[in-house]
Amino acid sequence: MKTKKCDVAIIGSGLGGLAAAGYLTQAGYQVLVVERLPFLGGRCANTHFQGFTLPSGVVWVSDGFHGQLCRDLGASFEIRVPKPEYFYRIRGKDYEMPAKGGLRAMITLAAEEAEAAKAMSAVKRGISWQEPPMSISVKDWLQQYSTNPSVLGVFEVLSTLSSGLRTFELPAGEFFRYLMAMSAVKNYGFVPGGCGNITEALSKVVKDKGGEIWLRARARRITQKNGAVTGVLVDTADGQVEVQAKAVLSNAGPQATVELVGQENLEKGYLGELEQKLKPSPQIIFYIASDRPLLECQGMTFLTQSRRILFMAPLTNLCPELAPRGQHLMEAAAYLGNSAPPFDLRQEMELALADLRENLPGFEKHSRILLAGCYYGGWPVMRCWPGNYLPQKTPIENLYNIGDGVPPAGWWGSPSAVQSARLVVEDVKRRIQPG
Repeated sequence: MKTKKCDVAIIGSGLGGLAAAGYLTQAGYQVLVVERLPFLGGRCANTHFQGFTLPSGVVWVSDGFHGQLCRDLGASFEIRVPKPEYFYRIRGKDYEMPAKGGLRAMITLAAEEAEAAKAMSAVKRGISWQEPPMSISVKDWLQQYSTNPSVLGVFEVLSTLSSGLRTFELPAGEFFRYLMAMSAVKNYGFVPGGCGNITEALSKVVKDKGGEIWLRARARRITQKNGAVTGVLVDTADGQVEVQAKAVLSNAGPQATVELVGQENLEKGYLGELEQKLKPSPQIIFYIASDRPLLECQGMTFLTQSRRILFMAPLTNLCPELAPRGQHLMEAAAYLGNSAPPFDLRQEMELALADLRENLPGFEKHSRILLAGCYYGGWPVMRCWPGNYLPQKTPIENLYNIGDGVPPAGWWGSPSAVQSARLVVEDVKRRIQPG
C-alpha cells in the first residue's frame, strides 16, 4: 500500500473544506483534500446540461461574505449585484425591497399601520434587547403580534430562504440570531459563469500554496490509535493510499464521519446527540429554460403567499452566459409542507408547479423544466436544523467536522460552513505545528 504524509487531511471539497484548506495552506500547513466526486465544490459547483450551466446548490452569494473569504485568501472573485436585489410579491403585486429597513418596509406593506407597528416593535425588541426563547417557534412568536397572512408570508420567506425550515419549525431565538449575524453581510448577487468559479478560485489558491487536491478519491476509513486520529485510508484510481496526518477535517457531514471512523470508536453520548439533533433541511429546486425572460427583473422575487414556491431568480437576466444564445435560465426554489420525512414528493412538486404556472406569465407556452430535484437526505440544503448545534470536535482527538452540519450559532447555509471551518482552523493552529 502506498503512503502519503501531510499535516492535515480534509475529506470533501465543499465550501467549508476548501475554506479550511485555504486558511491552513496560508499558515504553512501541508494540506491534502480528498474528494470522491469527479468535480470540486459539493453544493457550490457548476454542472452542465444541454448547453446550460446549472448550480449544484449555491446560487446567491454575498460580496460581504463570499467575496471577503476570497479576498482573505487571495482568490479571484467577481459578482454581479442586481438592482434592486429583491422584490416581494404581496397580494399579487411586486414591491422593491429597499437596501435599508427592508423588513420594516415589507411588514408595513403587508399589514395595516397599527398592526405593522406592533410587529416591528417586537422585532426591534428582539434584536436590540432580548431575543425570543428557543422554545417557541417563529410562527407562534409572530402570532402574538400579527395574524395577518401577508405578514406571516414575509417571515416564511426569511425562515425558509436559508434554513429550509418553515416558521412553525424554526425556533424564534435562532431566527433572531440569524438576523443579527447576517445584518452586516451585504451586496448579494450572482457569480458570472456560476458559483463553481468560486470553488475553482479557492482550489487554485490551495494548489499555488503547496496544497494537494485529489479528485475521484474516496475516503474509505478514518484511522485512529489510542483515541487520537492518525489519518485516512483513501481509494484512488491507482489503488488504496494510507494518508498519515496530524489532524483530519471531515467536510462530508457528521453522519459520514461516524461511518468512516466506526461507531465502536466513538462515545455513546456523542452518538446519541447526533441521532437526536442531526436532521437535514429539504428543499425543491427547479431549473427552467425558456425562449424569453419569464421575469423582467434582475434579482430575486420572493412569494409571500404561495403553495410552495419560495423565490424565483431569473439568472440569465444578469448572467446570460449561463444559457445558450437565445435561451434563458431561471431557478425557482420551493419549501416542503414539512421539513421532516416522510415526504410525498410527487404532491410537493405538483403544488410547486401550480405556483409557477400562477406566478409566471407564459410559463407553459414558453418554458420547459430542465431539472427538478429535491435536496434532502445526504444532499440537503443544510445537514442540520438551525438551533441543533453540534460540536466541530469529535471524541477522537484531532478529528473535526466542518460544514453546515456543525454550524456556529446564528449562521446558516454556505456562510455557516465557512464559519465552522474558520473555528476549526484556529483550533488546529493552537494545537498542531506545521511541518
